[in-house]
Amino acid sequence: MKSKLGFSAVLLLFLSLLGWAEHARAQKTNNDSKVWEYKVGAASVVGTPSIQDQLNQLGAEGWELVAVENVSTTTPPTAVYYLKRAKE
Repeated sequence: MKSKLGFSAVLLLFLSLLGWAEHARAQKTNNDSKVWEYKVGAASVVGTPSIQDQLNQLGAEGWELVAVENVSTTTPPTAVYYLKRAKE
């Protein structure tokens, strides 16, 4: 009885490790096959309500906003927008 229980535990561990290894391999393959394209745009932050509309349009086209950088301390401040999407 003990040997059957031990064998079952070892078999379960082996199958779990095999499943984990397959999952890790699939994740690596998926991540390695992605190619990204990027878009950079600058806009004045104040007084341009269309920035939100423009970002919504870019989002509808598959672009993802990944960073915004304030590039000036003048009035109005200017920001640079960084976007990416999977390249097809």
